[in-house]
Formats: sequence, C-alpha cells, structure tokens
Amino acid sequence: MAAEVIPGSTFQFGLPHPLFPARLAQSVFTQAHSGYFVFSGGQKFLLNQLVSTGESPPITVVANWISELKKK
Repeated sequence: MAAEVIPGSTFQFGLPHPLFPARLAQSVFTQAHSGYFVFSGGQKFLLNQLVSTGESPPITVVANWISELKKK
C-alpha cells in the first residue's frame, strides 16, 4: 500500500492505495516474518507469493540418507 504524504506543520497523508496485486503465501516463514522485503530505495520488493492455485507437487522424504553417503 502507498499513500501520499501531505506537507505541512502536522503529519497528514492521503488515502492508501495498493501498489500492485499480491497474494502472500502463508507458511511458517510468514508467521515469524512479514512475507515480504522492501529493498533500500523502495523500488524493489521481494514477496513470498503464491504462484499457482493448482495442486502442489509431491514431496520426497529420504530417511537415513547419511548411511547412503557412507556406502559411496
């Protein structure tokens, strides 16, 4: 969101408006942090954003992988 700052002896601002559409992903990361980062200068943003609403690819969990390293 952005809002115009109105110069004067007191702090005043205009109505806020969205800079761009964003759907921030909900994860463990976003619970501890905001889910976005604004670079210095305010011209670049890094977002943890949902890319697709389709199904997530399967996750492969490899148990006891250290023993497999020892075999090589």
